[in-house]
Amino acid sequence: MLPSYPKIVDLRSKLNAAEVKQWASRLSPILSQIKSHIQFEGGGNIILRHDNTVGDEPLQTASAELKTKIMPLEEFTPEYLAAQLQEAGKQFAKQMSQYFYNTMDKVTAESGNVVDAKGKSFSEDMLLEMLEKMDHSFKADGSWNAPTGFVGSDAFKAIEKLNNKSDEEKRIYNEKLEKLLEKKRDEFNRREADRVLAG
Repeated sequence: MLPSYPKIVDLRSKLNAAEVKQWASRLSPILSQIKSHIQFEGGGNIILRHDNTVGDEPLQTASAELKTKIMPLEEFTPEYLAAQLQEAGKQFAKQMSQYFYNTMDKVTAESGNVVDAKGKSFSEDMLLEMLEKMDHSFKADGSWNAPTGFVGSDAFKAIEKLNNKSDEEKRIYNEKLEKLLEKKRDEFNRREADRVLAG
């Protein structure tokens, strides 16, 4: 029987978990964009919206299953372990991404922040309508913190086509966008002022 070294086993477990987490973030870009925290107790959490409405969200479990064969010790190489950890990261990425998208579908539907394309191709007006429904934040100099968007391949191709617009069409769009951002900047400044007064 081989000797066991608990401190080494504990360290290796922590390193493995960290690598699985890194793989999950690499394989699902949305996960790397989201800040996380550890919740030590409770069976759910709440979403507090700007209009002071509250949504309940139960916690869900993400897990990975790995199967390995009995093998000679010399075959259990760092490369073999890395491939196993990558597979675990892939499973976590898939489950956590699905949970995220399902949650976003649910909360946006509840808050009314949904734009139904009704089968139409993606357009600049549709993008402006989406931006209109969102709250936005701005830096101290007034510049916009543009949101990050995740879309399917068909929508991405349609968005790429928008780059082929004429200079005049781009100018008109930019004017519409700036007008919208002026309104959103005012809303943001009011929210920030209210937060300071309430604090």
